[in-house]
Amino acid sequence: MNILDLLQIDGIQAEHVSKGEYHSPCPECGGVDRFSSWPDRQNSNGRYFAGRFCCRGCNWNGDGVNYLQKRKGLTFMQAVKKLELNAGPMPEKIIRVWTPAPQKEAPGALWQSKANAFVVHCSEQLQGNSVAMAWLKSERGLNPETVKASRLGWNSKDVYQSRESWGLPPGKKIWLPAGLIIPNYTGDAVTRIRIRRSESPPDESRYRNVSGSNMQPMTLWADQQAVCVVESELDCLLINQEAGELVGVVGLGSAQIKPDAELHNRLMNAKTVLCSLDADGPGAKAVSFWRRYPGFKRWMVVRGKDPTEQQKAGIAVDQWIKAGLI
Repeated sequence: MNILDLLQIDGIQAEHVSKGEYHSPCPECGGVDRFSSWPDRQNSNGRYFAGRFCCRGCNWNGDGVNYLQKRKGLTFMQAVKKLELNAGPMPEKIIRVWTPAPQKEAPGALWQSKANAFVVHCSEQLQGNSVAMAWLKSERGLNPETVKASRLGWNSKDVYQSRESWGLPPGKKIWLPAGLIIPNYTGDAVTRIRIRRSESPPDESRYRNVSGSNMQPMTLWADQQAVCVVESELDCLLINQEAGELVGVVGLGSAQIKPDAELHNRLMNAKTVLCSLDADGPGAKAVSFWRRYPGFKRWMVVRGKDPTEQQKAGIAVDQWIKAGLI
């Protein structure tokens, strides 16, 4: 029994076209000649499940088993039995074990020297830029003390420099776009420069990491028993500013970033790990990873998608953090 037999049972006669392909009305949407079927085609793992089909109208597609599951409400094994097929051994469930990577080495000495000089220059530029400073206060909630201590900066125009001048292998020039400079330090060593571009292109990320940066998260965590994990470094700075005496803060930079071995061990020993990734698709998808930590607590913002938007909506960051620690 194959897909053509199933169609015939449903009162549909398929017409042979060429090379094993047949056309017929779709049993689901009824479109004339939109339904293509291939009675001899196998699925991707090589098992013969009574042929394949696809409707160009409603985009319904699959094999004979899928056909019976949808049209007759059968389970997988019921459909296999109906078709008198041998399903073969079912694949074993694969359990993926995650192992944290070792802490990444800091970029080379020349890169750090160039990066540090760039950060210092841009920090001075930001201190003299009243418009940018006002934006950081009104839109991001960061006071001047936090801006200065975190060494945020401002790059007024796009800059292109050779990779060799930064101690990197030859290649396409390093692009330092105009925008807000967000450095990340490990101790006294700058390990990453992230730039929030002045102009956000429609099909690209607004944020860009300078070539040679490593992807260690921003970690503002001393000896607090609790830690809050967020995506944005600017959110990280805001929480540290408003509630640093209550929690350490980790700013991943992206929902997909994972902790290295050192940070992983600290998270395993933390009393509370407030997982406050953004209230959006990528954030929701990444939450499951963080459930491995004993102190895990999903602590979403009440308003907006992140702590900064929530604070702008009138909910104080420190009160939100206190509630999460109860």
